[in-house]
Amino acid sequence: FFITEYAFMIFLSFLTAIFFLGENGFWLKQMLMISFFIFTRSAFPRMRFDWLMKMMWKNILPIVLMSLIFSTFL
Repeated sequence: FFITEYAFMIFLSFLTAIFFLGENGFWLKQMLMISFFIFTRSAFPRMRFDWLMKMMWKNILPIVLMSLIFSTFL
């Protein structure tokens, strides 16, 4: 499972370096993004899945639905 997680980090850093950081020094920017992802992954604790689902249903989903309803009237 860890190899897919790290492969996704590499892929995401590749896309971030291409789309947001420009082409000059591409490999350096990609390595900096990978380092940033690994640092944030190791610095913050992993959240429990049940807590994330509860937060999604009680906090984020109502905000998204209100935003969707609001954007239809604009």
